[in-house]
Amino acid sequence: MQARWLAKRAASSPEAYRTLETAHFRLNYSLRGLNRIKTTDADSGLLRLIDSLYRISPGGGSGLNDDASVDARLDSLHAPHPIYAVIMSGFFEQARAYYVDKLGMRAPRSVGFSYYYQAPAATDGKYSVDVVDVGTAEPDFRGQEVYALTFPAAEGGMLMENDFLYNTHSLTGDGIPQGDTIGSTYMGKLIHNYGIDWQAGLKVTCFHEFYHAVQFTYTPNPNDFHVWYETGAVGMEERNAPEVNDYLQYLPAYFEDLPSVSMFNYPGRLSWYGNGIFHLFLARELGEAFDVGVWSRFAANGNNIKDALPAVGLSQGKSLRQVYAEFAAQLAFSGETTHPPFAPFSPDMPLWPSLQSQSLDLKTITSYQTTLQTPLTITAWKITGAAGSGKSLALQDTGMAPVLAQSSPDSSIENDPQGLTIGLGFANVPGRENVLLLANSSTDRTSGALILTLQSLTAATLFAYPNPMKRVSATDRLYFSRLNQASTIQIFSEAGRAVRSLAFTPDSLLWSWDLNDDRGQPMESGLYYYRGAGPLAAFVVY
Repeated sequence: MQARWLAKRAASSPEAYRTLETAHFRLNYSLRGLNRIKTTDADSGLLRLIDSLYRISPGGGSGLNDDASVDARLDSLHAPHPIYAVIMSGFFEQARAYYVDKLGMRAPRSVGFSYYYQAPAATDGKYSVDVVDVGTAEPDFRGQEVYALTFPAAEGGMLMENDFLYNTHSLTGDGIPQGDTIGSTYMGKLIHNYGIDWQAGLKVTCFHEFYHAVQFTYTPNPNDFHVWYETGAVGMEERNAPEVNDYLQYLPAYFEDLPSVSMFNYPGRLSWYGNGIFHLFLARELGEAFDVGVWSRFAANGNNIKDALPAVGLSQGKSLRQVYAEFAAQLAFSGETTHPPFAPFSPDMPLWPSLQSQSLDLKTITSYQTTLQTPLTITAWKITGAAGSGKSLALQDTGMAPVLAQSSPDSSIENDPQGLTIGLGFANVPGRENVLLLANSSTDRTSGALILTLQSLTAATLFAYPNPMKRVSATDRLYFSRLNQASTIQIFSEAGRAVRSLAFTPDSLLWSWDLNDDRGQPMESGLYYYRGAGPLAAFVVY
């Protein structure tokens, strides 16, 4: 749900209000005028009582009471509160129980006066919620489909939508506001009309907004509003109200943005909401309470997201490079036409848009320079033209973490964030689509990749890749082009000493050397020679 914050100002509305209190919340709402809270058939008894009170003066004579007198009388009679307010307060208590009691996050408190009504200052720490027509009554957001607004912890409290209408233009004879309905749509299809499905709207809004209140206990005066405010709130909203599926409305823009912009430099906030699916993935990979660590890190590092995300992953034994690569691989199977070979991290994944891809025909290229990948972005290429070619596909950029994904209904994924080369003998199998994913898991580096196809020039010619080779980790490998017949490749030191003999068959997927000698010891940097059936050739390791 759309959520923002703004600084409180002195309450300007003279409207009367009534208050519903629970163990941890204080809801202020109006029964009259523009900000009138939504009522239902279940409130018929309350509405009859209100109507009678407006027609009986305090002295027992005839005439109309004012709003404040009626509200006070309702309280003295212990009249029920509207169902809308009761259900809203229940969802808020559920949200607090999950975030604070179960996950162990900090409990937000309200301080100072009510934002909208002239309510007294909160002195008991209960969280204050003013129920108003946000999209009409609030000048900063007039005419917008705004569900709620949350204030930083220094002030506390929030505004909640009173009836899921905006652009309210008139009142009926019974004083009921009339306006445009707030709703959610996905791929041109209406998911919810919240004027009707108001309980669904309240549930996702309460879980979303109260999470903002929790966030502000860690970053009380956020100067740099970053993606994780909305990403976390949308992820928590979907985790706690999965049946509503409100987050779907943000996914088309998110999938469209993936190839070109990252979560750090979106031009607008809408795609930050779509990042909620990354939050869902991290919850599965790092545990339900992983976001507690994220916000604790924000509190310690000055709200620095580029430090927080890698740190939290490492605390669970996984690097951001590994986690983001796995997330990218999962997204290759989004959309209704895919058949993932593993359990998706969200049951809604078949409903999501398909990951967009460019087409790369290996029959027509020997090298391909990708566009620059900004931090935490994902780009896909659909690979064609490799069947029976003996080619391998190589990516050259030591700063980028590639995900090499074989997207297919009948095979498992090949996910190798550390590697640089993948065999293409599997291409053009009926019913199979081959997709290469590049996931730049850096938080601060823009990177590109050079895609090369490795192919023997003749049946007897070998070549090595990359050359020269920089050895970064023990998992790095030197790759050889494939031949059409079995071959033994011998490796020699610069002094001519035989250090390794490697035997390959034509159907070996990749011909490679792990840079260890025949005793399993890693080789030092230097010049090396290699030979198959043909002449000696050289490569450099540094």
